[in-house]
Amino acid sequence: MGKSFLLSLATSTIDPLDLLIVARVDDQKGSTLKGAIEEQMELLKGRSFEVVEVITDPQSSLIGIPGVNCTGTGDHVPKLDAKVRRLKKLVRSVCIGAVL
Repeated sequence: MGKSFLLSLATSTIDPLDLLIVARVDDQKGSTLKGAIEEQMELLKGRSFEVVEVITDPQSSLIGIPGVNCTGTGDHVPKLDAKVRRLKKLVRSVCIGAVL
């Protein structure tokens, strides 16, 4: 069975932050994901960033969490999708020992 991760992209309207945050999660239960999102938000707040909104892929376990906006089915966040593709490519290259 594969490992599960929660990826977050922190952006800013003032500065070009574009910070990708990765957290390993044991399962995809709502309570686990909520805890991981809250930890990531606290990390940002601890660095003096204001978290305005959290946009996620549609997942039923995340619906109803205050401050979390689940996108509709088929909707994507293009900036996040591009970063995730690049990260996956990098990880796969490292796993097989390839040089980028």
